[in-house]
Amino acid sequence: IVMLKTMDNVATFFSLLLLFIFIFSILGMHLFGGEFCSIEAFNITSHKELHIKCKCCTCHENYIFKNDTHIKDFYCLQPRKNFDSLTYALLTVFQVLTQEDWNEVLYNGMENTSAWAALYFIALMTFGNYVLFNLLVAILVEGFSTEKMGGNSDNETNSNR
Repeated sequence: IVMLKTMDNVATFFSLLLLFIFIFSILGMHLFGGEFCSIEAFNITSHKELHIKCKCCTCHENYIFKNDTHIKDFYCLQPRKNFDSLTYALLTVFQVLTQEDWNEVLYNGMENTSAWAALYFIALMTFGNYVLFNLLVAILVEGFSTEKMGGNSDNETNSNR
């Protein structure tokens, strides 16, 4: 019964949470879209395997770098946690908020852009985990305390009769 009475507050919280996730997903797409890709390749001249960071995984059959390094038989690696589309961005922000492998996303962001990318993840963790989820706990505790106080006043009026 307590949960039913606090459902309007909980629904408002979840709409606020969805808006928060959407805003940080759009911001993440702007900051990190197409940045988490890398190329695994084989250098024909030196016969070594290469691991090269690239901006986007739209590669062609043969790739020639500025220093005339010619590589063939390469493929692009793209982690599942990325900000390339809205779907992946929403999933990645949700995963960061649940703290499931969020440090891997942080390291990818810092490695592929700059160390300033940590500010995005600090803001996401601070506002998402510490503010929003504490707000949910406060809503639920307030609902339970209101129910407990309302139940005590009903018992007192019944005992006065």
